Amino acid sequence: MPANTIPLFIAQTSVESQRSSGYRDTHSAVNEFVDNSIEAGANDVRVYYVPQREGRKIVSHDIVVFDNGRGMDPELLQKALAFGGGDRFERHGIGRFGYGLPNAAISQGKRLEVYTWQNPNETYKAVLDVERIKSGETDGIEEPELEDVPDSLKRLLAKPIGTYPKGDEQEQHLLPVQSWPDHGTLVVVSESDRLSYKQTRPFVEHSWELGRIYRHKIWNGVHIYVNNRLIEAVDPLFIHHESRHFGAAAWGDELKINVPLYDPTLEEEEFARNQIPTATVVARFSLLPEEWMKDDIKVNRNQRHIFHHHGLSVVRAEREMEMALTKLVDLRETAADAWWGGEVHIPPALDEAFGISNNKQGIHPKAYVKDYLRKELRPAIARLRQISQQRRKEQREQRSGGQPTFTERRAAEAERLLTAPFEVPTNPEYQASVDASLMQFAKGHCRTGETPEMAFQRVKNSKYLLEFEHSPEGPFYRVDSFGPRVVVYLNTAHRFYDQVWEPLSGVSRSESDGESGESDPAEDELNGKSPQSALAMLLLSLGRVELAFRSRGEEAEEFFRNMRSEWSTVLRTFLNNLM
Repeated sequence: MPANTIPLFIAQTSVESQRSSGYRDTHSAVNEFVDNSIEAGANDVRVYYVPQREGRKIVSHDIVVFDNGRGMDPELLQKALAFGGGDRFERHGIGRFGYGLPNAAISQGKRLEVYTWQNPNETYKAVLDVERIKSGETDGIEEPELEDVPDSLKRLLAKPIGTYPKGDEQEQHLLPVQSWPDHGTLVVVSESDRLSYKQTRPFVEHSWELGRIYRHKIWNGVHIYVNNRLIEAVDPLFIHHESRHFGAAAWGDELKINVPLYDPTLEEEEFARNQIPTATVVARFSLLPEEWMKDDIKVNRNQRHIFHHHGLSVVRAEREMEMALTKLVDLRETAADAWWGGEVHIPPALDEAFGISNNKQGIHPKAYVKDYLRKELRPAIARLRQISQQRRKEQREQRSGGQPTFTERRAAEAERLLTAPFEVPTNPEYQASVDASLMQFAKGHCRTGETPEMAFQRVKNSKYLLEFEHSPEGPFYRVDSFGPRVVVYLNTAHRFYDQVWEPLSGVSRSESDGESGESDPAEDELNGKSPQSALAMLLLSLGRVELAFRSRGEEAEEFFRNMRSEWSTVLRTFLNNLM
């Protein structure tokens, strides 16, 4: 090396910047350790979040990852702790650049210790210590030393960790000291100062995503544990029978898309463009069971995690890289996307084309790649959305009977704060006439599970009713009354229903504020989060005001009739122009 050269990276000053290496959270950093274990041939990978206490208070956690892989020799161990020092630069497995172990470790804590053994009698230990590097005590990874895994650590990992999960749940999956494998690796990250959580429980509960990320590995025999809880495979397509939840049906044919390894437009000659090597991207889809839409929101959200699986699961080397949609095909997520599944397998040969980063934090496909994917994937996604939206529409139209909807109840509650919009006769003859009209109305507007008598009791006890009708030539809404009751009809044949009312059913308030929503329209309707609920209130209030003016004379009634007709015509024209 020429005398005037300096190292490419100066450890003392650059190690702290390396700590900010782009991991989204603790779990994404731990995924790197799991990657390494699986690459080393392990079929048993155990992750522990070990509470560190001051008195009874938890002040931090050590991260411990153990596997029964093939282990490393001293030379490889020393390289593995150096940035870019790994041995997995081939394009076959999960590994990429050899940065995963040290990057992930120091992104969470200041000290990394690695024990590894290829036979029971020869264990080596190596250390990466951020504070020693920053102080100038060392500028690299020192030669590993022969040092057994401390018995205290073995005993610690042979019993329940912390208070979560409960001890009896952990007992069935404990690793007894006498079952310590003949080869493997143990990673310990300590002095942790950048963890995502302070308590043990969220580390364990949020680890269910390991089941989705490594589902293909789990199906092939890998067991992953977090604080002695076995992680179950999670299939975002809900097809595989060995998954935590399944029951969906495969939809359509498997799509195979040949994608060039680099941008063909960079070649000037057509002959050269045709000589660019390609690799095959494989996409498959599923439709979730229609009956799941009727299930309790807590089952779909907390157990099946349906609303966490929007979009396409991008899988590389049997390891999920990201759930994406916009990045692949330039489509924004919709509420209907929760009810179908998609999986896209990309070969490692296309790493540069798909922008796979060294810490595997997602994908960043090049423009030409998206052009290839859009052409093949968009038609399938459009059809899946159409089917899902139609199913959702049918579900909402089959509103359960016996009780008013959330918005109908809230409008009635608000009525108590207002003066009566119009006077209603109180004589028995008028009441009998209203009841007769209500009975006829109820027979034609029974909701799911209602008899005509049940429907009659519901509408009789309601102050406000929001109903639907199909009138191709009619206005987008109309208003009627039964005594003091305000009835607003939405016209399902008008563009307003398809382009305004229907799309709003899947937008929660958190989504409209720019946050990633995990809510469902059914739940939003119950707690008033859906903008559709707000629009329903607007229409009911409009109906109330219209009836108040109409009660003053025939001229007002004629005015509203003409206005509604003209408004509906103009609105239809405007909405058509959006298409």
